[in-house]
Formats: sequence, structure tokens, C-alpha cells
Amino acid sequence: VPLLGCGAALSLIYRDSRKIKGLGIALFGFGLLVFGLDLMKDSVSGLSDVFDLATLKGQPAWVYLLAGMALAAIMQSSSAVMMITLSLLYSDVVTLVDAAALVIGADLGTTSTTVLGSIGSSLVKKQLAFAHVFFNFVVDLAAFILLLPLLPMYLDFLAIEDPMFGLVAFHSTFNLIGVLVFVPALKQYTNWIQRVLTEEPDATAKYFEVPVEVADAALDSLKSALAELNRQAIELHMQELDITPRQLKLDGIELLSEDDGDVSFEARYESLKEFESDLIHYSDRLRHTDINVEQAQQINQIVDSARSVVYASKTLQDIRKDFSELNSAAVNPLARELAQAHHDYLLSFYNYLVPVMLAPHERDYVFERCDVMHDINTTHHQHANNLVTRHLASTDTDLPRVSTWFNLNHELHHYSRYMIAALRAAVD
Repeated sequence: VPLLGCGAALSLIYRDSRKIKGLGIALFGFGLLVFGLDLMKDSVSGLSDVFDLATLKGQPAWVYLLAGMALAAIMQSSSAVMMITLSLLYSDVVTLVDAAALVIGADLGTTSTTVLGSIGSSLVKKQLAFAHVFFNFVVDLAAFILLLPLLPMYLDFLAIEDPMFGLVAFHSTFNLIGVLVFVPALKQYTNWIQRVLTEEPDATAKYFEVPVEVADAALDSLKSALAELNRQAIELHMQELDITPRQLKLDGIELLSEDDGDVSFEARYESLKEFESDLIHYSDRLRHTDINVEQAQQINQIVDSARSVVYASKTLQDIRKDFSELNSAAVNPLARELAQAHHDYLLSFYNYLVPVMLAPHERDYVFERCDVMHDINTTHHQHANNLVTRHLASTDTDLPRVSTWFNLNHELHHYSRYMIAALRAAVD
């Protein structure tokens, strides 16, 4: 409750200070979390009265182990089960060995809290939850199988006669042994966890996990998402247009794969659209938070840039068949000359586009590059149309095919305009 009060006071009194207000919101959220946990524990505290552990008297140790797991999972607190067990031990309701089995089970059952918290979370959170559960499982299983039978001898060795003190000592000992065993192999353990739980199929989800209430961090994550969207789009376009990184002057940029032929254009395009959709939904959530005018403008720029990139991808998808037809008709002089003209143009265009799109630059520099790309795009469009027109006047070229090539020139021109628009929107 004090945390709730302090957090609310800071966020209200210092509403004009983003840092102090953010600290207040963080304190309020943490206080709300602790308050909620207390309410949950209090709401199930009566279960210990309903579930009479005395009825388990005479049962084997594994029954007490399961009972401890169930109680801790329901009450979400191994410490609460420990207090219940100490009370039962003090009242001679259970033996020391049975009590030890109970606390071992409680130690394992409390991992349910971590598991529940990892549901629907990022890969890292799931890996942490798995690491926690596996650690407790190994340590608690070893304690039950190896240490529990030796408990009387262990207490005699330590000269502990008080059973309650002996239970606490046993609980602390097997957890300490577990830590001492795992810590030296922590790096190997971490690597194993990462191999067991590999990268999620949707690797872009990480960009949209930052709480939108933390506007600065969310906006940075949104910018990173746009950069990744651009990278994926560039790779997709270059693969389809038969352009390799070796053909470009990338000025040290090593973000492009040589080939990803195992995945079809259609599949990668659909993935790109899903990425854009997630970006737009996250942007919309961010707009509804307490952001200033400048941040709202940046969000709009990011969304406009992303949509232009996807529009360009859609345009490229629409003319894939036209490009294929042009290349297959290479025996035709016009087709051969037009295909070469398009290829030379795209190499020139991408030598300007890729370094600017995949690396940060000043606004004026980006606009200068965009002007150059606009000029070469306009020049190439006119040149390509002139090629078709000249050949049409001098030969009996098939009219349907000529129509296709005019359409290809037109759509390639618009594809380039969309990519230029994406650059301008990102820095405008």
C-alpha cells in the first residue's frame, strides 16, 4: 500500500517530468503487483484448514511430496506451505521425514508461478521459466531420492535435536547444494536451455513486447521494427530481382543474405505483411498513450514508411510474371535490350537505395539521395518506354506482349517511387 501511495503521488505531482512520472508509475505498478499477490495468498489461506494434512498420516513420503506440490501451486507460495508444515511438525501431526517431503514438494510446486508468468511471453521469459523449473526439478528430485533417507543421520551429524530447526536446515541445505552444483556449469546450462527452446518462429514479436506505457522505449522498439522490416523487404526484393550483395557497393553493410531460395516469394511476402500489420497495431496502441506531438509525428512517419515498403513489395509481386516473360523472351531483340536496361537501372538504383535504407543518415543526406533516385527512376522510365515504342514502329512485334512490357515499365517505375517514398517518410 505505501508503494501504491508513493507511486500515485509522484505520477500526479510531477506529471510534467517524464522521468519522475515514469518512476511513480513503476512504483505504483510494483506495489499493485505485491498487493495482488498478498490478496491471492490471503484468499487461499483457508485451504490449509479445509485440506487436513493429518489424514495423510501413515502414507508414504511420495504422497506428502505430491501434497506439498499441490498446496504450493494453489497458494502460489512455498513459504506459506513451509509455515503450515512447521505448525504441523510442532503439533506432532507429521513426522520430520514427512515434513521434509512436504517442503520438497512445495519447493517444486511453487515453480508454477514462473510457468504461468511465461505463458504468452517472449522466448527469453520462456527460457528463464524452463531453466527455473528444470533446476528445481533436478534439485528437488535429488533431495527426495538421495538426501531424504539420510535426514536422520544428517541431523545427528549436526547435533540438531529440534525438529523444526532441523527441517529448516534440511531445506536450506539441499537448495544450497543445488546452487553449488549448477553455478560452475552455468554457461553450459544456459547454452543447453537455448538449444532446447530455440528461436520462436515469429522472431519479430520481440519488437512489440515493450510496454507502450513506456513511450520512449516503445518508440525506439518501433524504429527497430521498421529497420528490420526494411531489411527483410530489401532481401526479398533483391532475391526476386536477381541482385546479389556482391553486385552492390554497400560501404561495409553486411545485412543481406546471398540467397534464401528455400522460402518462396509468396511466403516471405505474406510474412512481411503480417510484420507490417503487427507494427501498425502496436503503433495504434502507442498513439493512445500519453505521448507528445513530436512522438505522435514520429509514429505516423514510421507507419507511412512501412506501408510504402509493403506497397512496393505488392507491386513487385504483381509484375513477377511480367519479368519472367521478359526474361524468357530473350531471343527477341527488344526483350533482350529491355531486360538489360532494367537490370542496369536496378543495380544503379539499389546502389543508392540500400546504404541509405539500411543505415542511419542525416535527413538532408537522405533527401539528397532520394532526389538522385527520383531522377534516375524518371530517366529510366522514359528510356524503357522509348525502347518499346521504337521497336514497335520498326517491327511487327506482338501487341499483347508489347502491352505487357509497357505495363512492366510502368509498375517498375511505381515500385521505385514507393521505395523512395518509404525513405522520405522515415525522416520527413
